Amino acid sequence: MDTRIKEILSQLTLEEKAALLTGGSQSLSSAGVERLGIQPKHMADGPNGERNYNPGSDSTCLPSCCATGATWNPEMGRLMGETIANDCVHHDIQMILGPGANMKRNSLNGRNFEYFSEDPYLTGVMSAAYINGCEDRGVGTSMKHFACNSQETRRTESSVEIDERTLREIYLRAFEIAVRDSKPTSIMCAYNKINSIWCGENKHLLEEIPRDEWGYEGIMISDWGAVHNELRSLKAGLDLRMPSMTEDTVNAVKNGLESGKLTMEEVDRSVARVLEWLLRPVTKDEGYDRDAQHQNARKIAQEAICLLKNEPFRTSSKEWPVNTASWKETDQALLPLTPDKVKKICVTGEYAVMPYINGQGSAEVFPNAEHIDSPLECLRKALPGVQVDYFPYLTRKHPDNMLWHTFCQDMPDIQTYDAVLIFTGVQPSQDSENIDRHDNHLAGYIEDVLRNVTFHNPNSILILTSGSSTFRSDKADLCRAIVQMWPTGEAAGQAIADVLTGHVNPSGKLSETFPKEMRTDLDLIGDGMKIEYNE
Repeated sequence: MDTRIKEILSQLTLEEKAALLTGGSQSLSSAGVERLGIQPKHMADGPNGERNYNPGSDSTCLPSCCATGATWNPEMGRLMGETIANDCVHHDIQMILGPGANMKRNSLNGRNFEYFSEDPYLTGVMSAAYINGCEDRGVGTSMKHFACNSQETRRTESSVEIDERTLREIYLRAFEIAVRDSKPTSIMCAYNKINSIWCGENKHLLEEIPRDEWGYEGIMISDWGAVHNELRSLKAGLDLRMPSMTEDTVNAVKNGLESGKLTMEEVDRSVARVLEWLLRPVTKDEGYDRDAQHQNARKIAQEAICLLKNEPFRTSSKEWPVNTASWKETDQALLPLTPDKVKKICVTGEYAVMPYINGQGSAEVFPNAEHIDSPLECLRKALPGVQVDYFPYLTRKHPDNMLWHTFCQDMPDIQTYDAVLIFTGVQPSQDSENIDRHDNHLAGYIEDVLRNVTFHNPNSILILTSGSSTFRSDKADLCRAIVQMWPTGEAAGQAIADVLTGHVNPSGKLSETFPKEMRTDLDLIGDGMKIEYNE
């Protein structure tokens, strides 16, 4: 233990020590000790940007971790961490609550957009890179959610029943790699139970594995409201209970010491870990460049976009009624779109003008409107001399009426265009904390639009935005090109325009399975409070 920390511990009262083991006066802050000059530190939700609740704070919205994972590039993971740290320093934040290192076990998990992959190794490597990028700028990280938090349904009540080998080889492996290759300031315990023991009270999870085996030395912090019994959590190795529950924590510490269930050595050990973070110097805000932040977001987004399908471009016969069989196949692929290939492009789908940049819940980031690129406008700039028309046929939200009734009216003369771009996907509310998706299908009205568009124009390109996998669709397969865009942050518009026009190679690779059918072993069993991880 550091000499300075030992000296401070000798000066702290029992009440002050206990108060340091829970949050401060704000929901996202630590406590401090004013009389000793120890200032509280501030945290912010992550993991794809600094979520700031102050109006006009204008934090950079980076691609979600699902997109960054699809880069398969640790340099992009590090750039993500560095860029988030720049915002944190600028807004006086000393810890970001990220990265997310859970496994994408269930493709319906509402928070899959916050996680890198279903693969432990890729997740671990990307998490370590993210952590190093952030920590090297002097901003702490909180790798989460430890562990087995792979669904939102009853996440605060359910128990994951799992054997030791499965736990270690799949669900803890990413955390182990990140602890080995980086030094996260904290690890956040999950809400759920593992084998009927709350994660926040699980000594095997919080101490025996990470500290005794991996050599982890940082803080074990709770998710907000994840502590059920303060004394048992302290005994198990949890250091910091969030948010602030000062009176309960002080009473728990006093009662534990008086009853002999807790020792002062155990209290001091946890306090020392918190102090190590609180005593770190705060990085000064020097030379913050919002435009450079945006370019970082664009660079990551460019590498994240995945090309799933790209069939030959067909030349139109311009006949009416449409006879798609007469359209002749060329030796060129449909993508990229270049001025020598296309002169007139039709764009539909509200995501072309109002892009889906990130999921919802605690991970939602709020950049100012001027920093959110419009895919439509970026396409027009990238293709000078090409006519790019937009038709608001395909809405962002589920329409009240069937769209096929108004197709000819809303998409006139579609057969006269050289290509049609369809921007669509899942709704942001389907990628959200607290809820899981009901299914992985594209909505019926979207498939209806795909059928209509592809019937009238074979050169249809589907630009799909979703924070997790979707089922393969027969209607989507009618499109001659498919691009998986992901929620790629505030620079999504410029990034997709760069890819579609060939200025950037679509080098992204899927980091999760896009299943043909749903697994049958994902439901809560028995009394509805247990789920078996029997991989």
